[in-house]
Amino acid sequence: MGLTLEHLPADVLGLSALSRAVLADRPRPQALGGLPVPARLEHFDPATACADSTFLERSELVERFHSWRAHEGLDAPLHPAQARSLERLSDSRSQVVVCGQQPGFLGGPLLNLYKALHTVRLAAALEQQWSRPVVPLFWCHSDDHDLAEMGHAHVLNPHLDIARIGLPGMGSGRRSIGTLALDREAHRLPALLEHLRQLLPPGEGREPLLEAFFPRHGETLATAFVRGWDHVLGHTGLLIIEPAALREPLSRALAHLVSGDLDGNLRMGLRRLADHVGSADLDPERVPWVFEQADDGRRALRWSNGAYRYDGEVGGRTGFELAARIVDQPGRWSAGVLTRPLVQDLCLPVAAYVGGWGELGYHAPLAEIRTASASPLTPFCHRLAATLVDPTLGNALRSVGLSLAEALAARGQLSNPDSEEDAPPVIHKLRSVNSQKSAALNELRTPLAELDRGLANQLRRAARQSEELVEKIARKAERAAANRTGRSNRHLRRVNNSLFGRDLPQERLLTIVQAGAALGLEWIDELLPDIEPLPSEHLGVYFPSTDVEGF
Repeated sequence: MGLTLEHLPADVLGLSALSRAVLADRPRPQALGGLPVPARLEHFDPATACADSTFLERSELVERFHSWRAHEGLDAPLHPAQARSLERLSDSRSQVVVCGQQPGFLGGPLLNLYKALHTVRLAAALEQQWSRPVVPLFWCHSDDHDLAEMGHAHVLNPHLDIARIGLPGMGSGRRSIGTLALDREAHRLPALLEHLRQLLPPGEGREPLLEAFFPRHGETLATAFVRGWDHVLGHTGLLIIEPAALREPLSRALAHLVSGDLDGNLRMGLRRLADHVGSADLDPERVPWVFEQADDGRRALRWSNGAYRYDGEVGGRTGFELAARIVDQPGRWSAGVLTRPLVQDLCLPVAAYVGGWGELGYHAPLAEIRTASASPLTPFCHRLAATLVDPTLGNALRSVGLSLAEALAARGQLSNPDSEEDAPPVIHKLRSVNSQKSAALNELRTPLAELDRGLANQLRRAARQSEELVEKIARKAERAAANRTGRSNRHLRRVNNSLFGRDLPQERLLTIVQAGAALGLEWIDELLPDIEPLPSEHLGVYFPSTDVEGF
C-alpha cells in the first residue's frame, strides 16, 4: 500500500504532569514507587511475572478459554495464529503482554486498535529478546456497567459532520455490559444497521466489518466486540478474553487482596505521588474496590470508617469477612478499576501491561499494594498513539497549508479568517420570507376558528410544517454556499472533524469500522512491523493517494 509515517512529539495531544514526570524518569520513575516504565527492551526482567500462579494453573487457563467461547456463542473457529497462541500458553515458560478496554459499540474508538497492535508488537519483541513464548492478550472489560458510554459510536458522515450513533434503550444502569443481551426490536438493530450503511463510506470493507462488529439479536455487546476484533486481528495471534472466562480464579485473587490493607497502602501511594507530581486525582473515599453483581444490579463496595460498605450502608464488613463472601460465591464478584490489574497479575504471567496515560493514573499509586500483597511490579508501557491521514484528509491539510502537528494543536477549532461571516443574501431573504409567511398564516387562525376550530388547528400544523421545511432548505443552502464560495471552508471542516471532532482526538472518536470501510484492512499488516515496541512519539500514518473517498 505504501504508508508514510511521521513521528510527532509525544505531547502533541497534551500530557499530564504525571505523564511528563514518568517519561522523563524512565525506566524506574520515582513517582511510581518502583513500578517499571521501560524505555528499552533491556529494561524488562523476565522474572517479574508470576510464572506459576497459585490462583490459576496453565491447563485451567486454556480450558476456561475454550469453555467461555462456547458459552458466549463464539462458535467460529479461532484463527490458526490464535490457536497457536493458546497452545503456547500451556508452556510453563510462556508469559503474556496484556492490554484492555471496555467493549465499545462497533469495536470502540481507534485507540483499541493501537493498543492491540502495540501489544502484538511488544510480545513479539520480548519473545525474541528472551527466547521464550510471549503471547499478546486483550482484556475485554465486560464487567463495566457504564452502558451509555459503551453503547454508542461516532461516525464522520458524508457531509463531514460527526454523527453520534447509539443503541437505543441502553441507559446508564448498573448491569454489566457482559450480562445484557441485545434485542432486535427493543434496540432497533435492523434500523440502526441500515442507518450505518447510509453514513459509512461505501468501500469494500464496510459490509465485512459491519458483519463482524455489529451486535446480533440475543448476544451481548461484549460478544460482538470480541467477534469483531477476532476478525480484524485474529491473524496476529492476539487472544481476546473477558473476565467471565476466569471468574472463579479472579475472585480467589480478589479475596486475597481485600484481606490486606488496601486503603492504607493506597493512601501511602497517593502521598508518594503527591510528593513527586504535586497532586493525585484519586479520592480514597470514593474508590470502588470490589463490585457485587446483585439481583438489582452491580453494587460497589468502598472502604469507609474501617469497613467495606455499600453506598448508603450503615453497617459494614472487615476485609476477612468480605474475602469469605467472595470465596463462597465467586461468580457474583468482580474487581474495581484499581484491583483489576492486580488480580490479572496474580492470575496470569504478565510480562507487561500496555495502556494509555489515563490508565497510568490508576496504576501509579499501586506499588505499595503490590508489595504488601505479593503482586508483581508489572512494567507499564504507554500504548501507541496515532492519527490516520487518508488521501482526502491529506489533501485538505495541504490546501489549508497546515502540517499534521499544527492541525492537531488547533484541537478542532480551525477557522478561515478570509471567509465571509454572513450567509449569502438569498438565504437571509429565504428566512425572512419564511418568517413573514408563517406569521401571516397564524394571524388567520382566529377568524378561521370562528368557521371551524378543526380547520384552525390544521392551519397551525401546516404553518409549522411549512416553516420547518423552508428552514431545512435554508440550512442546506448554507452548506452549499460554504462548499461553493470557498473550498477552504470545506477543507477546514474536514480537518477539524477528522482530527478533533467533538473536542476529542481522532483516536478517541472514530472507529475501525469507519477507517476500514474507507481504507480496507491491509494497511494494518503494513503498519505492524514499523511500530516501535516501546514508542515514545505520536505516529502520523499517511495513506497514498487513491480513487477511494476517505473518512
